[in-house]
Amino acid sequence: MVGMAIDIHAYTTAGLEPLTFHELRHTYASALINRGVPLVFVAQQLGHADTRMVEEHYGHLCETAKRDAIMPPLVRVWT
Repeated sequence: MVGMAIDIHAYTTAGLEPLTFHELRHTYASALINRGVPLVFVAQQLGHADTRMVEEHYGHLCETAKRDAIMPPLVRVWT
């Protein structure tokens, strides 16, 4: 595929390794979760019927995103 060849050339020119489909999918899901997108929407975007798979594979990110969302308001209260 021409588009794929261009992408691979761009990656190698920049000194990067090409990403696989699954790496791109994981990055996309991680970015959504880190921005606070509801797991139901992330699951739909990935084609899952429910949130179980997303919770299994990305649950640790949900905890980090929650902490990051809570901390700024708490800091304002304490200062």
